[in-house]
Amino acid sequence: MRLFLSSFFACLLMMAMPSSGKEIIRLTNGEWKPYQSEELPNFGPYSEIAKLAFEEVGIEVEFGFFPWNRATRLVEEGRWDGTFFWVATPERRQKFLLSNPVITLQEVIYYNKDRPLTVEQLSDFGGLTLGRIQSSAFGGQFNELITNGELSVSIVPTNENLFKMLYSGRIDFVPELMNSGYDAIDALPEEFDKSKFGHLEDFQYGWVSHMMISKRIEKGPYFIKQFNKGLRKLQRSGKLDEILAPILLPKRQQKIN
Repeated sequence: MRLFLSSFFACLLMMAMPSSGKEIIRLTNGEWKPYQSEELPNFGPYSEIAKLAFEEVGIEVEFGFFPWNRATRLVEEGRWDGTFFWVATPERRQKFLLSNPVITLQEVIYYNKDRPLTVEQLSDFGGLTLGRIQSSAFGGQFNELITNGELSVSIVPTNENLFKMLYSGRIDFVPELMNSGYDAIDALPEEFDKSKFGHLEDFQYGWVSHMMISKRIEKGPYFIKQFNKGLRKLQRSGKLDEILAPILLPKRQQKIN
């Protein structure tokens, strides 16, 4: 009987293990070109970094693609293990475990040249409407104006919606990263005159991004430790810089100004 039970539990354990025999982490992913997308090779450079960092420490990654609000909610509730790469805000530090910094990118202010922005300081944005996508922290430099009711905010699901609204004049400006903003502009239908979009050289804002792991899962601290370890290996080998190089190049900023 004892032998039978031992064999029975061994079979259950084998059924619970992935076929590769490796440990698995489940990460929510989403659409944010050129950084990550189900349509990009390797699901984009951010996805590739997440996958390779965990592979360096023997952990396989399973991706699930969701709208961004759901992507974070699933991790917050512990139904998925983690999500990437997000800037650190006080609210996110309360809800998630954050990794070491992965990348710093510059946020710029996009505008419609038909309605140019005459601004020299943050207070000059008062009375305008800022647009951003769901779950985004972009525009953090305007938080005081928003809190004081001096600046309105319009929130939409996708960058495509955002830049269509900027084109039509329903919003006044969009804080977004350089390449993701211009990628969204490039993806607009042909009837949009893309030369009407530009960005301000001033008011750039650096965002540091992190892997976020659920606080609801038992292995949360372990996954953060392992990701940091794998990330250091990618940094030391030069692989991280190699993957990030294409999205660090300001490929569009010279074309539309």
